[in-house]
Amino acid sequence: MSKRKIAKVRGIDISYHDIDDRRYINLTDIARYKNPDRPELPIQSWFNTMKTIEFLLAWETKNNPDFKHLESTVFKGYEKFAAEMVAGKNVSLSKWISYTNAAGILVVRGRYGGGTYAHKNIAF
Repeated sequence: MSKRKIAKVRGIDISYHDIDDRRYINLTDIARYKNPDRPELPIQSWFNTMKTIEFLLAWETKNNPDFKHLESTVFKGYEKFAAEMVAGKNVSLSKWISYTNAAGILVVRGRYGGGTYAHKNIAF
């Protein structure tokens, strides 16, 4: 991963990385504006809507040749993932990335610089 860069927006530091000519913006930093103590909650709420999933499916289909599209590819874990989505259960972004080989969302572990990152077109 490239060196972390920071932009200040409305008094909040928002980090981003440039990876292979693509900019990824830290959604966790953005979510702190809504919920400073638990920034993962706004991200989970955003991700667990059908409109978000539809948008991510469209983005991945257009921009990621290695994407395993949910409607046309059967792969390990898909049935459970789909059942959880239909049942309205919270599905983690890590599962989404793992099951679909998504490239538009990254989950970075670590105390400093860790968080959920999204390609700039998704983040905006």
